[in-house]
Amino acid sequence: MIIRTFSIEGTLGALILSCPHFSGRIARRKKNSGNWNGGPFFQFRALARELYAADRLDWDVLFHMQHHGVPTRLLDWTSVLGVALYFALLGSRSSSDSVPCIWLLNPYGLNKAVWDTHNLFNPAYLARDEANDRSYDYGELLIGAHMGHESQAKSKGWDKLPWDKPLAIYDNQRSDRMYAQSGWFTIHGTDIAPLEQIFGHKSDILQKVEIPAPALPAAKQFLGLAGIGHRQLFPGLDGLARSVKERFGLTR
Repeated sequence: MIIRTFSIEGTLGALILSCPHFSGRIARRKKNSGNWNGGPFFQFRALARELYAADRLDWDVLFHMQHHGVPTRLLDWTSVLGVALYFALLGSRSSSDSVPCIWLLNPYGLNKAVWDTHNLFNPAYLARDEANDRSYDYGELLIGAHMGHESQAKSKGWDKLPWDKPLAIYDNQRSDRMYAQSGWFTIHGTDIAPLEQIFGHKSDILQKVEIPAPALPAAKQFLGLAGIGHRQLFPGLDGLARSVKERFGLTR
């Protein structure tokens, strides 16, 4: 399934990640990698009452976990440059020494390098048993329900998951936050090395753009004129409260 023609030079066609400490963010996840085998996921799924009313797949639960701050195998991206810019500047406020940056990802190039296909993946097809016309949900992957004799994971000796390097996935934006942020994900497999360590030398897949200090005032002005703020990107009272605090300079 090819969604659109992609060019890394065209930012509107790129998936964009914004954060001042890209390696550190991945490294924190690496510290939690021992818990990626199911415990946090199954507890979150069991207690997330807000998700019970809808017919949610395990993948939807995982996306909600990521958007609410629980470390997962996912990495957040957006297809909107202004959204990436907002998060880059938001993260940089906590450290005057940090240099805000935006990472540009070619998702098709990433999947071509990892799985030799110029397509994006619906998560349901990451572990697909065509013989039995069955797709395995994320929780089933964690417990190894897909690990039959013919599975890709078993044949390559991988630990349960049927992919190793990070992949770009393309799923329904059922989360309000995903929709508001034009959010997408990459998902790490058995190899949890930082994305820039794996593909940093491939400029046709991953590029870093730093935002110099002299450009910050104009960048903030742009976000204000474009109406991009916490209230727009985090629907609900928490997002509104954050916007009011920022608008009036309120602190506890």
